[in-house]
Amino acid sequence: MYRAAEYLADKGHVVSVIVGDFGQKEQVVDKKIRLYKGWWRERKSPSLVNVLSIFKFLAVCLADKSDVYIIRGASMELGLLRLLKTVLGKELVFMVASNTDLDISFNQGLWTRKMYQWGLLGVDLVVCQNRFQLRQQQLKNEVVIGNWHSIPEEIPKKKKTKNISWVGTSQTLKRPELVVKLAKEIPGIKIKMVLSAHDSRVYQRTKRLAKGVKNLEMYPRMSPEQAENVIKNSDILINTSLYEGVPNTFIEAAKWGVPIVSLKVDLGGKILDRSGGGVSCGDNWATFKKEVVDLLTDDKRLKKMGRAAYRWAKDNFDIESNMAKLEKLLTQLVEPS
Repeated sequence: MYRAAEYLADKGHVVSVIVGDFGQKEQVVDKKIRLYKGWWRERKSPSLVNVLSIFKFLAVCLADKSDVYIIRGASMELGLLRLLKTVLGKELVFMVASNTDLDISFNQGLWTRKMYQWGLLGVDLVVCQNRFQLRQQQLKNEVVIGNWHSIPEEIPKKKKTKNISWVGTSQTLKRPELVVKLAKEIPGIKIKMVLSAHDSRVYQRTKRLAKGVKNLEMYPRMSPEQAENVIKNSDILINTSLYEGVPNTFIEAAKWGVPIVSLKVDLGGKILDRSGGGVSCGDNWATFKKEVVDLLTDDKRLKKMGRAAYRWAKDNFDIESNMAKLEKLLTQLVEPS
């Protein structure tokens, strides 16, 4: 979302961003974007902190004078924003972050689920990442706009490294333990794994499993730029998740001509296979492992898939074209013809 905020600010729009309160100092980014600290994330007393956080979030929104609220991903904040939209006459835009966002059951507790469901039914615009998500929902004013990235004019030349990259968080749905399993089963191939802590139990378990696996380099949380650099300098990006929306890691790999081998995820419709920039293995472990090994030993196929991945990224996720579409829609919400 920071790329969208920067783009809109550069175009002369007044942009505010509400972030989680981790105890950091409030600051202005490039004197163009105002950052507000919203939800408290240090939850020593979860029930009390959550209640206080609701009032803090509402107070921050009330203090800001924005005409349009934009929120990405399923959360109870969507319901709170619908409340403010109704009272203050604002516009509300929901951006789908994952295919599961449109699952109305949203298994996150009764109160959170009800608030999210109520909020979802009151949005003015739904921005989906792909046509699969578009087909899954039946809300008003839905559009498809892909994620936005700065895509290089051409694929930079690089030496083949026989390195594989995996970037993700320590969540059960990401299945990071399977990266360790792959490293153990193909010891001749180096895997660089960027694992950001999310669920401490999953994180610690993965660290224990990875201990002593010499061809696996495991890194803790990195900046987005550092993580993208790991992907850029690898030959293949692998994905082991149970489900995703359109992972930024897929686009970050594709923009640098790095093919994607996914154990299961394929963006809801065989997009990887159709584009030629990657392959999805239908959650079949033997197929997944074979595709990784075969691709690393077939230079011609590796380059062909890399070029196809780059074209897919350039055609669908270029920041200039996608943000121009979003800016036009937001302007129409505020200034209807």
